Amino acid sequence: HRLVDKLGTLNDAIGKARALAKASTEVKAVLYPKPKSFMEMLGEQLAGGSDARIQLAKQFDATRHALELSVLLENEQVLTLCPVLFAID
Repeated sequence: HRLVDKLGTLNDAIGKARALAKASTEVKAVLYPKPKSFMEMLGEQLAGGSDARIQLAKQFDATRHALELSVLLENEQVLTLCPVLFAID
């Protein structure tokens, strides 16, 4: 079971795949960044300025409201929900 034929770099692997596919060298390989975890995104938001923290607080508040609403409506037959939160200060 030869799972590894040869050790090499990512560019070596792309070149081998290109050769096996008989693709021209004009075929471009696109590398996407690894998706960020929730904690990485949260850390970036918290490291941002006060505007980023305010936006994050609003998102958490909206999420909290949605969870509270889902608990209230879990035993109800809901026909529609309005995706707007009205707040009166």
